Amino acid sequence: MGTTAAVRTVGGAVRRRGGGRGATALLVLGITCCSTPPDAPAADAPDLARRITTTVERVMNERRVPGAVVGLAVGQRWSVQHAYGWRDLEQHVPMTVDTLFPVGSITKPITTAALATLIERGELSWETPLRDALAVTPPLPDAAGALTLRQLAAHTSGLPMQPENWTPPERAGPAAAATPSAAAYSGSDLLAALRHVALAPAAANRCNYSNFGSALLGLVVERVSGRPFGAALAELVFAPIGMGESGVDPDAAAAARMTRGYAWGERRLVAQERHSFGDLAAVGGVYSSASDLLRFCAAQIDGGPWRRETLADLHRPIAKVPGFTGRAATTGWFLEQIPGFGPLLAHVGEIDGVSSCVALDLDTGTALVVLANSDGNAAELIARALMQQLARSDGTWRL
Repeated sequence: MGTTAAVRTVGGAVRRRGGGRGATALLVLGITCCSTPPDAPAADAPDLARRITTTVERVMNERRVPGAVVGLAVGQRWSVQHAYGWRDLEQHVPMTVDTLFPVGSITKPITTAALATLIERGELSWETPLRDALAVTPPLPDAAGALTLRQLAAHTSGLPMQPENWTPPERAGPAAAATPSAAAYSGSDLLAALRHVALAPAAANRCNYSNFGSALLGLVVERVSGRPFGAALAELVFAPIGMGESGVDPDAAAAARMTRGYAWGERRLVAQERHSFGDLAAVGGVYSSASDLLRFCAAQIDGGPWRRETLADLHRPIAKVPGFTGRAATTGWFLEQIPGFGPLLAHVGEIDGVSSCVALDLDTGTALVVLANSDGNAAELIARALMQQLARSDGTWRL
């Protein structure tokens, strides 16, 4: 099958369109859309776009990724965004920079940001025991009730990855009939699992990633704010930062802008069903755009609605992550030490055939966001390749 391509200039940026050869020999369609404020190094913008595009297209072709959006920014001073490939392979809808993505576990630092707002209001502290934060009747068992919000957010609670009475959609298989789906799973189901859980020993000194703990933080946000989880995030995080393209339950307009997700199976890319998380939304139920995630990163540096000491506390390393050199869990994030950069605040996500990666250089305020409509670690692989391309030997970014 042949390939066609056209080039046109939009707002000073080159937008390239092309066609594909099918899923087994994926040809990347590049659509580049750049936004460069006046104080950005305009003379370098074409070279930066070229280096980003070359790197992203290489990884997408190697990994057979249908589409991706990349955002790069330095604080609120300037930003650039690029879109590549297809949002919908079946309908031949190209990816655009304003495409919405389910961001999976990047929901977790957003949840801790909501809790940080409640803490600044004096309604909680990170050392508040879960029994006090939830105030349920009958009271929680001693061990579970004594867990603090920080332990849950830093994955040092000793809770298992998932509640025993819930199977995540991507792992359901034949067990799906035995456990409720995410949409049907309730806060009551979560508390029932908590009342019978066995905590891992010596958990305070070890990061043990837990969706269970993250789901409990979602219940805390709801109870303390007095609002459903999505509405609470809108009030406590999205509105103050200006994240107008983010939410939990997409309406018809947002759903129309959402990418399809894909997984590789039977030697072809297969579109994946989107799932609702219901009362487990804090595990990974947020959708967002590259521009909104860049705003979220900027707020981690420039303060946004939070005091700087609050942010410093969120970014402070709490526990090492077993099996990863130079990685530590913070309160809601992971702190990476990667040669060539300052401390990187990072998180990845994967849900419904979509992967996401956010990395923020705390020294320079440079943020990188990658969203890809492919499962696995596609977004993280693109992000790491870009960082290798953009790193200088002196620890600064070659922008």
